[in-house]
Amino acid sequence: MPLFNMLSKLAQALFVIMLTTLPGTAEQQAIEHGTSF
Repeated sequence: MPLFNMLSKLAQALFVIMLTTLPGTAEQQAIEHGTSF
């Protein structure tokens, strides 16, 4: 089913975006609060 294939690729892209943006924001907040991981 091409529609299901398209949806799974979209979900994969969203997952990758979340994985790449969440650590960045957490690191930004840590820098603002003066703590480091």
